[in-house]
Amino acid sequence: LTADDPFMFSSQNEQDNRYYAKFGGLPMVEPSSVAEAKDMIKEAFDLSESLGQPVLMRTTTRINHSNAFVTFGDIRPRQTRGKFIRDPHRCVTVPAVSRGLHAKLLEKLEKAGQMSETSELNFIRGQGRLGIVANGVSFHYAEDGVKDLGIEDKARIFRLGFSNPMPENQIKEFLKACDKVLVIEE
Repeated sequence: LTADDPFMFSSQNEQDNRYYAKFGGLPMVEPSSVAEAKDMIKEAFDLSESLGQPVLMRTTTRINHSNAFVTFGDIRPRQTRGKFIRDPHRCVTVPAVSRGLHAKLLEKLEKAGQMSETSELNFIRGQGRLGIVANGVSFHYAEDGVKDLGIEDKARIFRLGFSNPMPENQIKEFLKACDKVLVIEE
């Protein structure tokens, strides 16, 4: 979990941890609300187990400083015992090993890209030729703006929840259906 502070609203430094996902070749998910953060963390753990690598969950200021009622639902049984398998070719990253691990990382990133294309964390709401792409809490700002302007029949919003790797094909299809596009982020 990384907690960014765009525009330094509550800390001494501005952060954009999306770069860590790109630099590290790691999948990233971004919730739009407190309740969604609770739900999305389970999906992030499942994704991590499926890919065999860490998954970053990025929150930003408005989520970090919010509270809300959430429904827990079923709680999975705790697994308090781990298992470590000694494997120097996975853990000791000298150059000869690193080259092979890098190839595996790229394979995992490719698989994550395919998962992003079909993930329910990315979705489109609305219809019309005006497109809005939003991530995090900005998705709700966009929804409110569309409603306040009375353009529900003219605007469609692409909510990006599984943001790295980006669902390139979904984005291309979304853009094809739009005359203009506005990108909103916190």
